[in-house]
Amino acid sequence: FPSHDNIDDPVIQRELFGRWVKDFDSSVYKYNPLRNDVVGQLPPGSWRYVMGVDLGFNDADAIVVLAFQEDGPAVYVVEEYKQSSQDVSELALAIKERLTKYGEHNFVSKVADAGGLGKKIVEELRNRHHIHLDPADKQQKDRMFVLFRRLRMKYSILCRYSYHL
Repeated sequence: FPSHDNIDDPVIQRELFGRWVKDFDSSVYKYNPLRNDVVGQLPPGSWRYVMGVDLGFNDADAIVVLAFQEDGPAVYVVEEYKQSSQDVSELALAIKERLTKYGEHNFVSKVADAGGLGKKIVEELRNRHHIHLDPADKQQKDRMFVLFRRLRMKYSILCRYSYHL
């Protein structure tokens, strides 16, 4: 328990009173919308992008686009996309829209979960839709990766952009 006697402390509220409370300090990733959400446009400069694709059907396909500058400390989540029950051609269209929007030549990496049936979908995207996605490295789920991400969020280095287009 916390060393202070603050009855409003989330740990006290959760552990003693059994209440559901927001506690950003107890999260695996230290994401705090007040610190990590940014509204507006990316600052001026030369931006590079990373795309991650999570394959699903009932649980939805998801695409996330991250932006960073080679000489800057921050990484920004600039777009999140989620859609259930789409076929491979619809997914390919969603990926191509994002590649066009940010400039395909600006992407340093495009990865997808290619485990199980995902491998077949990634090959379909490559062969029929000319979209090259590298298999995601599942070894990054180890403890060091989690600790690294925690530190980046705690110090506002990973931010989520919300901007109105």
